[in-house]
Amino acid sequence: MTKATSFAAKTLVPVLLLISGCKVQIEVPKGGHVTSESSAYICHEGERCILEVNDTEFAEAFIAVPNQGYKFDGWKNVKAGLCGDVKSACELTTVNFKGNDALLSVLYSDDKFRLVPIFSQNNSGSPQAPMSTAYNPVYWSNLEKDIQAEKYTGNSYMYSSLPSSENCDPGVLTKNAQNRAMRALNEVRGLHLLPAVKRDSFYEAESQSGALILNANDYLTHNPLPVDKCYSELGYQALSTSNAGKNWSDSNDDPARDLLGWVHDRNNVSTLMAVGHRRWALYPKLGYFSYGQVKGESVLKAHGFGGDSGLESGNLPEFVAYPYLTYPYTLALKTENPTPWSISLSPKFYEDYNFGYFANAKVRVTEAESGRELKVRDLYTDNKRYGTPNLLSWLVDGYKYDTKYFVTIDNIVYPDGNIDSVEYYVYLDYYNIFNVNFPLEAGDSGTSNTLRGSFTNSNDNDSYKVFLSGNKRIAGKNNQYSNQAFFVLVYDQEKNLVKSSDVAFNHYFSEGEYTIVVSLCDENGLCYQNVKNYTVNINRP
Repeated sequence: MTKATSFAAKTLVPVLLLISGCKVQIEVPKGGHVTSESSAYICHEGERCILEVNDTEFAEAFIAVPNQGYKFDGWKNVKAGLCGDVKSACELTTVNFKGNDALLSVLYSDDKFRLVPIFSQNNSGSPQAPMSTAYNPVYWSNLEKDIQAEKYTGNSYMYSSLPSSENCDPGVLTKNAQNRAMRALNEVRGLHLLPAVKRDSFYEAESQSGALILNANDYLTHNPLPVDKCYSELGYQALSTSNAGKNWSDSNDDPARDLLGWVHDRNNVSTLMAVGHRRWALYPKLGYFSYGQVKGESVLKAHGFGGDSGLESGNLPEFVAYPYLTYPYTLALKTENPTPWSISLSPKFYEDYNFGYFANAKVRVTEAESGRELKVRDLYTDNKRYGTPNLLSWLVDGYKYDTKYFVTIDNIVYPDGNIDSVEYYVYLDYYNIFNVNFPLEAGDSGTSNTLRGSFTNSNDNDSYKVFLSGNKRIAGKNNQYSNQAFFVLVYDQEKNLVKSSDVAFNHYFSEGEYTIVVSLCDENGLCYQNVKNYTVNINRP
């Protein structure tokens, strides 16, 4: 996303000086729809939607979501247009209008700005995810880029009042930080056809106080003691009714990343298969949302909101499966620390939670195209009331991204003695999310034989498009260490990783264009530190 400095994105500030207006007209052509990051606004295909902006607290990112078979080509450069030629989300804010008479006069006038996405049919031959109306590939792609770049972790973005463990001051999160966390949770809930949650600002001070206790004592607990530093009854209430998280670095974490961690739950190593955090985040009747963070320690209030969620059981899906339908691969990574797959039923009345629906259940995961059955292991079931009150979880070996699978759960037993089964598909979308195109900074340069550049920070990745054919030797060096001390990752046109190495290597390449990414980290997150520069030579062996 392009961070805005005024009502439009940075590139549009000159336009604001020429054109006044406090209305945004979103014009959506055939091929998709436009939604906002907070889920507060949506404009459907063929509609013209008028958004009134009349205060200095407005801050929203607008995302163009293509339909199946279409792609988003950027925002149209039109008269009085916003974000023209920008190919990511359009982020708009009036926050810095305060005290600026010229901008305030713009805000209080009656003219219109236009926001127009461009959609085109996708004829690239790239992998196409199956239709799933809840899946928004643009959102997940942008989210992954933003998390990698640590774009939303600065103090000015996170806090309207800075926290201090030394002074036992919990601080206050900004509305933007709260909305970013809520948007991530609601995007995931939408994938499961679950209703969106709403912010409950009454509990935000409580959540922030719980995060402060975790940060002040450098530990992770749901039951803080009165002798603990910065203890408060408010903080105790938060931790005893919330998911809790810690990043161990005493630095801010992207609020969206926090929420995704509770959903995939693979960091909860001691009780991995119970996926307790996931069950609260995807609890069908959750209803409300309250989030707090103090320098990486965070809480998500899961229950104890003091009122009914207002969600009728009859309007909820029959079950909550994970992963489900078309799903971002980032939430089911194939890493050494695995992601459990799971399913929970949504009984019409939750007093049935103590029944063992899955005591004798069997799970099959089958590749749709070939019919090949994958190995399913480590089945786990319980009927504890961690949010959704029943669970069956398992691990799957050998699954691939961009591949459709059918999941079948047999022998589900109900209290009345009926035996049933459930089947659904899973497609983990990698192609539309995984990013191999990183920008080059000043001083980075490449030819067909030599790539030279520097790492501006620990997250800096540099991408080069190269044509390769036949046997090649690819070797890197830097001016600080005797070993290469960085990684060269080579991807083909379908974003498949062909080779990853931190030492020189020989490889035979089929003729074609490849993307070489020079990075301090490999594909599994193994990283070098404090390396400043690199040279990569591409020659015949």
